[in-house]
Amino acid sequence: MNHISKIIIIGTNHHNTLSMVRSFGEEGQKVTLYIYGAQSSYIASSVYVECVSFFSSASDAIDAVFSCACPSGEKPLVIACSDEVSSLMDKHYDEFVSKCYFFNAGEAGRVTSFMDKQKQLELAKECGFSVPSSIDTLPKDADISKVNYPCFVKPKASIYGGKNIAICQTPAELKTALNKYNPEYRVLIQDYIRKEYEIVVLGLSFGRTIIIPGYIQKHREERGGTTYSTVRPIPDLPQHIVDACRQMIKKIGYQGLWGIECIKQGDDYFFLELNMRNDATTYSMKTAGVNLPYLYFKLIDSPEVDLDIKSVRPVRPINSIVEFNDFNFVLKGKVGLIKWYREYKGSECKYFNSAEDPKPYRLERCEYIRFLRKRILKF
Repeated sequence: MNHISKIIIIGTNHHNTLSMVRSFGEEGQKVTLYIYGAQSSYIASSVYVECVSFFSSASDAIDAVFSCACPSGEKPLVIACSDEVSSLMDKHYDEFVSKCYFFNAGEAGRVTSFMDKQKQLELAKECGFSVPSSIDTLPKDADISKVNYPCFVKPKASIYGGKNIAICQTPAELKTALNKYNPEYRVLIQDYIRKEYEIVVLGLSFGRTIIIPGYIQKHREERGGTTYSTVRPIPDLPQHIVDACRQMIKKIGYQGLWGIECIKQGDDYFFLELNMRNDATTYSMKTAGVNLPYLYFKLIDSPEVDLDIKSVRPVRPINSIVEFNDFNFVLKGKVGLIKWYREYKGSECKYFNSAEDPKPYRLERCEYIRFLRKRILKF
């Protein structure tokens, strides 16, 4: 039996981090919280946080994990809530493998290597996914004469700003977008797929076990992630897509929580990217019936317990909403107030509002009210 000394969650001041705290806390497991890039956090007020530390950078938080003293034979479970943390721990795999349990692919640098989106696309195609045509280039070397418009531009590696994306309709727009990227980091210029919607297939891999209970259908999202979505059971997804997901995770040899994003177009699903870390939408899955982070904890803590995959039933369909983030669509005039309120009331999973853990919601609500006041005073 592998005894886990404590659970350490490393993340930024983001609802993804809060969702991880609650995923463990609601199962009776209090956590140690490491927040980087901030000197305070509403997440620290959660009833499920046993202790909290603040760091200026992800590397400082990682150093704290490495120096963490644990009783003989015990190791902490470290949950990464960002690509930056996953990559740092992956690069120091040889040092950390004897110190803690963490998401990994069995050797130093392998997770980071597969954060390269071009490498992901090549593997995805090999595993049976449809993939958009792409040009892998440095911003200054891009041959825009070979680009089909509209096109989609994003960093080649997610650790260099995965949310810094642009959709360009003309060569002039593409030039402008490329000038905004760091000239030293490569970008991908992809054919723009006219989508019906996007999905995230969520799963867990441990040893030979791969659990895929469902997927997320996105309805609205902003740069900080998905804000309004529906959880759907995995039988609703074509079997060849589920098989492709399994094959991709197996070929990488990845162990941990993961999410694969795809675009739905007609009868096909185009691969977008693989995230080898906790995805913010994982908490929706927990509310829908399958707590993937806690399952990962149980598999590590009691590996002699043979988890019957068939006993992990597909999730039930529910709607979820990241309340404050999603309300921005009302402010922008993209969603009517009455429609938004109905969707809010109809969402079983709310990322902030929790009767059992009310303080984070109250603190973030106060912060959002201050934001609204400043916005109103501008007009």
